[in-house]
Amino acid sequence: MRRQSDLRLCVLGVACVMALGATSLYSQSTTFAIRGGVGTDIKLGIGFGIGGAAIWGSGGGPAFEFGADIYVHHLTDPYTEERNGVSVNGEDKEGLVVFAVRANALFNYHPSRKSVYFILGAGFVVAHLTWEENENAPNWTRPYHDDAEVTSAGNIVNLGVGIPLASHLDLRIETPMLFFYSAAGKGSSFAPTATVGLAFRFN
Repeated sequence: MRRQSDLRLCVLGVACVMALGATSLYSQSTTFAIRGGVGTDIKLGIGFGIGGAAIWGSGGGPAFEFGADIYVHHLTDPYTEERNGVSVNGEDKEGLVVFAVRANALFNYHPSRKSVYFILGAGFVVAHLTWEENENAPNWTRPYHDDAEVTSAGNIVNLGVGIPLASHLDLRIETPMLFFYSAAGKGSSFAPTATVGLAFRFN
C-alpha cells in the first residue's frame, strides 16, 4: 500500500510539473534538444542512453526542462570464493533498461555563453531488471544457476552541472539516483548512477 501511495504521489507530481511547463510554453521561448550520454554505477557497469527535452526560460534562470530518456545498462561481475577448501568460480549478471520522464530546474542557465549552470530535478522511471547468477566448482556434478526478472516503477532524483560548449551544444555531468519499488533477485532497489552527456539544442 505504501509503494502504491508513493507511486500515485510521483505521478501526480510529474503531472503538475507538466501542467506548469505547458503554461510557461505560451509565455516564453522554447528550445528543443536531443541528448545522449554514457553512465556508470557503483559497480562500474556501463550504460548508454538517448533522449529529448524541451527547455524554456534562460538569462540566469531558473530555466525549466522537461524530457524523457531511455538508458540500457549491463554488468557482468565474475568472482572466485573459497568454500570448505574448494575454489568456487561464479558470475553475476545484471541488466537494466530504464525509461525515465523527468523535470529539471536549470540555475544560472545562459545558453549563449560558456558559464556553468546547475541542475536539480526529479521524475518517474519504469525499468526492466534482470539478474542471473552462475557458479561452478571442480567437484560439482552440476553448475549452480539462479535468475530473476521484474519490471519495476520508481522515482529518480537528479543533481548535476552543465556548461554550453557552443551555440547549440551543452556538456553535462549528472548523478541520477534511482529508487525502485522492487528489485530482481539480489539486485539493489537503489541505484546511484553518474552520467556524462551532450545535448544538442535546436535554437
